[in-house]
Order: sequence, then structure tokens, then C-alpha cells
Amino acid sequence: DLVTLQSHGPGRATASWADQGIPQELELVSNARADFAAGFPAMPEVFTENSLDLLASLATAATIAEGERTRFALDCLQLRGDQGKIVATDGRQVLVQSGFAFPWSHELLVRASRAFAAKELAQTGSVGVGLTQDWVAFQCGPWTIWVRIEKEARFPKIDDLIRDSGAALSRLSIDQQDGRFLLAALARLPSDDPSHQPITLDLNGQVIVRAKTAGQTRQTDLVLSRSKLDGENISINTDRRFLARAVKLGFDQVCFFGPQAPVLCDDGRRQYLWAVLDSEGALRPADDAIRVEATAYRPFEAQIPHKTSRRRLNVIHTATQSNGSNQDGNTQAGNHRASNGRRSMPKLAVEGEANRPIMQAMALRAVLRETLVQTNELIRALKRDKRQSRLVASTLASLKQLQKVAG
Repeated sequence: DLVTLQSHGPGRATASWADQGIPQELELVSNARADFAAGFPAMPEVFTENSLDLLASLATAATIAEGERTRFALDCLQLRGDQGKIVATDGRQVLVQSGFAFPWSHELLVRASRAFAAKELAQTGSVGVGLTQDWVAFQCGPWTIWVRIEKEARFPKIDDLIRDSGAALSRLSIDQQDGRFLLAALARLPSDDPSHQPITLDLNGQVIVRAKTAGQTRQTDLVLSRSKLDGENISINTDRRFLARAVKLGFDQVCFFGPQAPVLCDDGRRQYLWAVLDSEGALRPADDAIRVEATAYRPFEAQIPHKTSRRRLNVIHTATQSNGSNQDGNTQAGNHRASNGRRSMPKLAVEGEANRPIMQAMALRAVLRETLVQTNELIRALKRDKRQSRLVASTLASLKQLQKVAG
């Protein structure tokens, strides 16, 4: 619906509209600087074209630059003109993204903004970057975003922190399916430290992620059975949010330089670095740990069967064999259930009663969704068969009438 803006003096206004017939009103308070009192700055004379990747990179960098401004401007992005890089840090993690073109050769700071994540901007073809004395302008189709240059702000030196990935003592290769499992499981691991949310990444023969709170008697181990370690065994105590961010950013290689050294992900175009926690807090292996195998996790997309042909619906029957030697009758009962067309619950490679109910519930939900897809396909096939039967009957009736006429 249309939105009406009414001014109530400098920096204050009211927005009013109707939401499905119900009046809505919102008070607006502007914190815009006095620089805009005379209008927007003059347009730059030259714009340097970039792909839409620049918007996504600026939006991603803004999620990193969320630190408080003290000695350094941790809420700013460093734009390196000669190197074509965007650098962001909050003091605990650093993200460097390269491959961009800026119309300046020096380094400058601008305030990080979530505006670059707006979906309207992604509908444009390219991004133009322009520079004036006090502003950087990003032009996206009909949109222009002005960001003030923070001339007095200071940015930390991060180049000495990023080491050559080839000098890593250990390198973890995260399997794609294990990565999806990690993203789904990390946030659910127990934690009683909201500031750091520690986990232990234990790389010693197996790739295991451990977590435990002070009040728990048993720790939880996530076993990434598809992932591999090259190099020395190592155990890292780290904030789980940084590991999750690395996976979410699409990194599948994690480099380690020691139990206390920062962790590095490097794909050639981007470098993501984060500081680890004190190694003394790392969890040791425990015989009674609750183990959750990554192989038990299947994303929903992998559980949906391929669509059947519109010409033919293939119904697969599961053949079962009874085992007369089974004294307790469990095998025969299971075969009887399978012969009735019912699907048994998949068994999950999970140890520990604490995790079994939720994992079984997730598996049941997947089975029900798959059953719904197959049911819909069967209904459509039956309707097609019914229409074909009617067509055949109508054709036969017409042929009979033609035979009578011909006779």
C-alpha cells in the first residue's frame, strides 16, 4: 500500500499506511548528519564497474565488522584500492576478500553497512564505485549508496597475521556433507559460555568436534567420518561460531599452525582468520561420550526421490524373506510389516539416549515427507490412467458405431 510521510520538525516524521485494511503508524527519528541539510553530495565524475559479487562481499564483510570502536575502528571496512581488497575485522576474526576494482590507489575506511544486503540491489546488472573528497558512492541501477570516508579512524594491521597456507602443520579437508551436518549441529551443542561458545576440534585419527557444559556428566562428540586430516595431529579449543562461519562461507580447507596459533582458511581469493581459545580448555576423549555420527545425517534434498516419469509410475516392492530360524519372531514380524508396504524407521548411528529422540523425530519427518511426495505421484498417475481408460472406452464406442453404419 502507499505510505504517507508527515514531517514533525527537523529529524522527526511519521509514516502511516494500511496493512490489509488495518491502519499502521510508525514514528521515524533521523540521525542523519548535518551534511545532508543542503542535499546529497555531488556525483563522482568517474565510476568503476564491478560485478554484483561486490555487493555480496560488502554485505558479508559487514557481518564481520561488528566490533566496538575503541582504539581501532572495528566497525569499519578497509577498502584497498591498489590491491582491490575488502578487509573486515572485529578483533577476533579477519576476513579479506579480493578481486575488485576501485577508482583509487590508497587505503581508506568506510562504515560497514547492512544496506548492501538489500534484495533490491541484487536485481541490478553491475555495481559502479565512485569517489569524491569525502564520500564513496556505490551505484546499482537506480540506486546510489553514499558512505562517508572515516578519515580520522584507525584500522588494525592484519597483514602480519595472515600466514602462508603452505606452511601449515595440519590441514583439515571438510567433506561437503559433513559441512552441512556441522551447520545443523554446531548451534545445538551444549554451551554455558555465551561469550565464547567453546568447542574442541580434535584431529587425532578421527575428526571430532566436542562440547560439554560444567553441569553435564557426559560430553557430546560429533564425528565427521568423511572429512580428513593431512599433517600432524592437533587439538584446538575454539569458538564454534567461527568454525560455522568458515563452513558457511564455503571454505572446505582449514589450516592449523599450532594449538595456540590463529586458524586460517584460504581459497586464493579470500582469507578468513580467527583466534583460538586457550588450549588448556580443550576437552579430552571420554569413553562415555555421546557420539553423533555425521553419516547419520542426510539433508532433506537427498531424501526426496527423483520424480517419476509422467508416462509411467514405477512402484518398487520390497521383497522380504522369512527366517524360520529366528526364535523370537522379530524377523518374521519385520518381514510381515515390510510386505504390507510399510516403511520401517531408518536406524541412526547415534550413541546415547540424550540425542536419540530428536534424531528419530527428524528421520520420521523425512520419511513422512518422502511418503507424501510418492503419494502425490501415485494420485497423479491414477488420474492419468483414469483419463486414458475413458479415452479408450470412448474410442471403442465410436468404432462400434462406425461398424454399424458401415454394415
